[in-house]
Amino acid sequence: MTYPVRMMLLASFAVFSFHAPKAFADRDPNPQPLERGPLHEAFAMPWQANPGANPAINQTPPEPIREEPPDQIPAGKNVKWIPGYWQFDTEKKDFVWVGGFWREVPDGRRWVPGYWAETSAGNRWVSGHWAAAQEPDYQYVPTPPQNAEAGPSTPAPDSSSVYIPGSWLYSDNGYAYRPGYWTGYRPGYVWVPSTYIWSPLGWIFASGYWDYWWATRGLLYPSLYFGEGFRYGYPGYVYRPNYFLRINPLAGGVYVNPLASHYYYGNYAGSNLRQAGLTSWADYSTGAYDPLFASARVANRGNSQWLANAQGAGGSGMPAFLTATQQLRSSGVQFTQLTSQQRQAQLQSAQQLVLQSQRFSQQASRNFSAGANNFSRGLATSNFSPGFNANSHANFSNGANYIPRMNVPGANFNGLNFANHPSFSTGGSGFARPSFGFSSSSNSSFSNHSSSHSGGPNRH
Repeated sequence: MTYPVRMMLLASFAVFSFHAPKAFADRDPNPQPLERGPLHEAFAMPWQANPGANPAINQTPPEPIREEPPDQIPAGKNVKWIPGYWQFDTEKKDFVWVGGFWREVPDGRRWVPGYWAETSAGNRWVSGHWAAAQEPDYQYVPTPPQNAEAGPSTPAPDSSSVYIPGSWLYSDNGYAYRPGYWTGYRPGYVWVPSTYIWSPLGWIFASGYWDYWWATRGLLYPSLYFGEGFRYGYPGYVYRPNYFLRINPLAGGVYVNPLASHYYYGNYAGSNLRQAGLTSWADYSTGAYDPLFASARVANRGNSQWLANAQGAGGSGMPAFLTATQQLRSSGVQFTQLTSQQRQAQLQSAQQLVLQSQRFSQQASRNFSAGANNFSRGLATSNFSPGFNANSHANFSNGANYIPRMNVPGANFNGLNFANHPSFSTGGSGFARPSFGFSSSSNSSFSNHSSSHSGGPNRH
C-alpha cells in the first residue's frame, strides 16, 4: 500500500469516526496493561555485531495514540517524557502499544525516534537511537562490512576493565575497522557500543556513548493491548498510564529476541518463550556481547555466584511486574509536581518526536514507491572534525578520564586518531570465557546497582 493510498484510507476512517454514532464516539477503549511485552527502545536495546532489518509484518500499524504523561515527574538531572509507539506482537498476531515513559537522558544525547517503513516484503520497524549532539538525526551510509568481532583475544588488564567491541567506521575513503579494546569500568554507567541500524534509505550509524545503569534510567510503563477495534479510532481519547513496571534483568524476567531490536519483559516461560522467539537475558548474554552484562560482570567480580543466580532467576517465582502508579511513592521514587508550563513543554517535546517519526515513515514510503535508495556515500559515520581522538568518549564532565587500558601504536584513519585503540585480533575466544570483562579478584558487590524496581534516576 503506497503512502498516498494509505493516507486516503486513514482520511476515510477519520470521516467515519467523526460521523459515527454518539454511542461509539463516546466509548473509550479499555487497554489491557500487558504482564509481558517489548521494552521501549529508548530505555534499552540489545547490541548486535551484525544487525539486520527487523522482521517484515504484513499488517499496517495503526496511527499513534494520543498519550500524555502523569502530572508528576521523577527526580533527575534531565528527565524527559519519551512517547510510545506500536510494535507487532507474535503471540497476539496484532500490534501492541509500547508505552511512553520518563527517561533520564544520557549526557550529550537526544532521542531520534524509530518509525514504520513500507517495503516490498511488508512493513518493517526502523529502530530509534540516542544520537550525539553533533550527529544528524539519520546519517545514511552503504551496507557495513561483516563485523568479525569475537570478543577479546587477551585477558583483561585488571579486574575493573570492560571490553568494548570493535566497529566499522565510514569515511570518504570507505570503511575502516576500529578494533575492540579494554577500558575502565565506570560505576553506575554502561558503555553502549556504536552500531548500525537498517532502514530502506540506507544504513544509519549510531555512535557509542555512556548510558546510566539499568535501574537509574527512568520510570518504565508497560506495553498495552487495545484490540482490533482501536484501528478505527476513538475521538477524544487520551491515554494516561496507571501502572508502572518493576524490571531488573539480574532478577529474571528480561529476554532478548535476536531477530528484533527489543528487550522483552515478563514471564515467557515454556511454550510462550519459544513461540515469541526469545532467550533469557542471562543465557543470551553469556554467548553474545551485551553491554549491560559486560558492566554487571565487572560490578559483581567479587561475587562468584552472581551469574548462576542470574541464570537461575525467574520462572514461577518471579514477582508481579505491574504495580499501580498510586503505589509509586511507597516504592521510594522521588517525584516533583509539574507546573502547567513544565507539563506543556514535555507534551510539546513528545509531540515533536511523534511527528518526526511520522515524517520519516512518510518519506521512507514515498521513496520506496519511487524505487529510491538514498544513502550518502560521502558522510563519515564518526561525524567528527579531522583530528578527533576516538578516546574522547572517556572524558566526562566530572573531570574523570578513563583511557583504554592497553595502548599500542595504531593507525590514523582519514584524520581520526585511533592510536589508543589496540589492534587486537578477532580470534575465536568468544564471549563466554572468564576473561571477558571479568576477574575473580577484588571484593566489589552489585548491591549498589541492582534494584527490585525501576526506581527514580539515582546516582552512584
